[in-house]
Amino acid sequence: MTKQFEYLFTPLEIGPITVKNRLVWLPHITGFVTPEGLPDERLYWYFTERAKGGVGLIIGEGSQVVHKTARVFNWANAFDQRIVPLWR
Repeated sequence: MTKQFEYLFTPLEIGPITVKNRLVWLPHITGFVTPEGLPDERLYWYFTERAKGGVGLIIGEGSQVVHKTARVFNWANAFDQRIVPLWR
């Protein structure tokens, strides 16, 4: 590995968390949600496969849907409390 990337595969402390390397999977919308806007099983497996690939930090997809009247097709909602345990 060249000097330019000497830290790429080294751990990184982010507050109380240690990330195993500095590879980051950036957030994007997958559309893997139920019609109610809750993450579905495809999203779980999608992130699981990224983690298996060795990415140190995965930033999950976000949502701008903050009220049920603002529903956007294929985006996870942020107003339904049922989503909290699903993101865990």
